[in-house]
Amino acid sequence: MDTEEDEIDECSLAISKEFKFSLLCEYLQCIKNVPKQAKTSRRRIFTSLLEKWSSYNRSQSQTTESTSNYTASFYPALRLIINAYDNRKFNMKSKKLIAKVCKVLLIPDETKKELLKIDSTVILQNFCFISQLFT
Repeated sequence: MDTEEDEIDECSLAISKEFKFSLLCEYLQCIKNVPKQAKTSRRRIFTSLLEKWSSYNRSQSQTTESTSNYTASFYPALRLIINAYDNRKFNMKSKKLIAKVCKVLLIPDETKKELLKIDSTVILQNFCFISQLFT
């Protein structure tokens, strides 16, 4: 079981090296900038995002030396995109969650202090914008 989990982690790590979080944020920013009436344009941008993710998965599976059949799941990215529909809870208060996210993203202390002052719901909704500041 551990080797199976290790292979999944290895595949996820490999795709995260290629498919940067900032690229995901760029796509989401494009979708945000499209007027709500232009649903086909939004759908086309999102489809392009999924195609790019799939192409990274395919290229990674072709270059991987192991015989694993695992591909990196789009599920974590989807949880970021539509977090209002996510039923999982973090079991921590917003300030602790903000502190952990800042630690993982290596955000400077002064910025972390500013973020802690802001309402956590605003931070989570604008998470992509914040990450673009440091990429």
